[in-house]
Amino acid sequence: EAVVLLEGASRRGKNNFVLEVVGKTVRNRQSLSSSCAVVKIASGGNSNVSADVLISLGNKPWDNLPGCLLVEEAGGRVTSLDGEKWSLSNCKDLVFANKQLHQEVMQLIKGGKHEL
Repeated sequence: EAVVLLEGASRRGKNNFVLEVVGKTVRNRQSLSSSCAVVKIASGGNSNVSADVLISLGNKPWDNLPGCLLVEEAGGRVTSLDGEKWSLSNCKDLVFANKQLHQEVMQLIKGGKHEL
């Protein structure tokens, strides 16, 4: 069971895979802001306000980059939707999660059959 947050342009038709990922989750929420969302991910499920996965779509670098550092310093993983390490030129669409769930989400995005 995982709580998945969506941030950014997640309602656009070009991001149909998000609907697939969200459809395979038990709970999902539209995030209030990137800053709030990454704090929930970085807390690692240790509080009643935590979350397990953030999918950030179409955000600007100033929305995502602080969260990249925060989540990685907390032991999580952040990559592009293709599984590549984030960078200044590759920070618009990102997946934030702990290491185990990150791998599962990436399998879902790439067409895998694993459930969250």
